Parts: sequence; structure tokens; C-alpha cells
Amino acid sequence: MSHVPSRGADRKLDLVLRGGEVIRYHTEGCGVEKQTVSDHTWRLVVILLHLWPQASRKLVLAAIYHDVAECHTGDLPATLKRINKPIRDELKIMEETFHREMRVPWEGDLTDDDHVRLKCADLLELYITCVRQSSSTARGIAKRERPSVTELADRLPGPGERRRVLKLLDDVAQIDLL
Repeated sequence: MSHVPSRGADRKLDLVLRGGEVIRYHTEGCGVEKQTVSDHTWRLVVILLHLWPQASRKLVLAAIYHDVAECHTGDLPATLKRINKPIRDELKIMEETFHREMRVPWEGDLTDDDHVRLKCADLLELYITCVRQSSSTARGIAKRERPSVTELADRLPGPGERRRVLKLLDDVAQIDLL
């Protein structure tokens, strides 16, 4: 999709919309089906609302905009962000700056509990996307990320929330076995 250059508020909207066009999994070679940030975000919000139908407007909006800064920063591999704290910290600053300049919701403004909910939904989307693909690369990502979802579920505020996340995780794994 090409965009006509624009000015002022229209330029900000154009930049935010371009965030949805960023391609995910670009560093995984041919083993994982590519996905746009828009595709990922829609699936994440569906998962979020499935698990937390009463999610606050603030949480839903943070979910919608959570990866929009990637039009500015690019989609850095999760493994790089995990092992390299200076890169992770600088990226967080860049993302927050972008969100503030574009005047779109920023996940850093969420409560701790809502931030964990967002991260759970984000990783569940990754897990579900990868577990349903046939390549060993995608399956390997799903296997690697499952413990991360469980760790996040342990940080949720109530046992009911934890059970719902873990049940979804198990249900997806069972569907995949059929």
C-alpha cells in the first residue's frame, strides 16, 4: 500500500497508519508465514476481549496502538530485545517518544495488571499464530514462547484470570493435535 505524503495532523495519521503495514517475522527466513502488524493487532484485540470482555477502554486502545511505533523503529526480533538490555531500553524510549509525539495511547500508561494482560494477549497471539503453522521454525517459536505465557499468567491479579489464560493455551495446543 502506498501513501501520498501529507502534512500536519494528516502526516501524523499517515505515520500511525503505516505502523499497521510493518511486516512481522521478517528475520525468521521462510519458515514462518509473514504477518502485518495490523493482522497481529486485530487478532491480539480479539484474544484480549475473549479473555477480558470487560477490559477498560484504555487497555483496548493501548492494545490497538501497541506496535504502531514499529513504522519508526522497525520490528526488532524479540530474542534480541530479551538478551540485550541496552537495546531494549533504548527501543522503549524511542517507542514512548513516538507514541507521545503521535498522541496515541502508550502501554506504559497502563496499570501493572493491565500491562500484564496486554503482554499475555500479545504472546498468546504469537503462540496461536505459530502453533497453527506447519513449519518447524514456527512450531519452535511456539514451543519457546509457551513458558513465557505461563510466566505472565502467574503475574495476573487473580487465579480466575490465570486459569482462563492457561485453559486457552491448552485448548489451542489440543486443537492443533487434531
